Amino acid sequence: MPDTDLQHLPVMPGNRHRGIGICGAGSIVNAAHLPAYRKAGFRISAIFDLDGEKAARTAAAFEIPRVCATLEELIADREVDIVDIAVPAAQNLRLVEAVAGAGKDMLIQKPLAEDLETARRTVELIERAGVAAAVNHQMRWEPGVRATRTLIERGDLGEIFNIAFLVFVDTPWHMWEWLKRKATIDVLYHSIHYLDAIRFLCDEEPEWLFCGGATRPHYDAEGETRLCLHLGFSGELRATILTN
Repeated sequence: MPDTDLQHLPVMPGNRHRGIGICGAGSIVNAAHLPAYRKAGFRISAIFDLDGEKAARTAAAFEIPRVCATLEELIADREVDIVDIAVPAAQNLRLVEAVAGAGKDMLIQKPLAEDLETARRTVELIERAGVAAAVNHQMRWEPGVRATRTLIERGDLGEIFNIAFLVFVDTPWHMWEWLKRKATIDVLYHSIHYLDAIRFLCDEEPEWLFCGGATRPHYDAEGETRLCLHLGFSGELRATILTN
């Protein structure tokens, strides 16, 4: 009998009762994070947002018991063991510093940072504090991606020499006015998912890459909203990302 277990589902933690504190009450928290936590049976202890009314609405919608007035109040809460940092990446460093300083574990919204130096400083803060942290690259946890990795590891697909993500979607960048003014848009806030999924499937880092970006004619954005990216790995393994 062929092995039909593709190990496509994530392994859930044994303890689902550690309290999660949410930092940010934006669209990604309301549309993705909190519905997923509810489905998984995780415990949400508190929420904070600079817009207190927005935090209160989210708390009411998801039955979160406490709305904090400040970040300091959130991370000082004894019911909060893990902090979900779901804010624009430019704010990640100072929030990570505060959360790590309080000895709390954390999930950080992607991208970790908008430049390499800040990313390195962020990692140093986390390592120095000795806390657990992860970046929310959730695509590697999608059933299709996990099943594909299982097939690759078992050798069911033969020798892998090319991986491609061809994405044709009208991303509603207008929903995030702050993002449209960034010099780099798609590669950091969209295609980063495909980049991480490729790294997960290959189980190695690329040795080189080239990338070109553009936007649609007359589109109101300063950074690229279309991307063509090619990565070279060891041997003959290559990967391509094309988004429109």
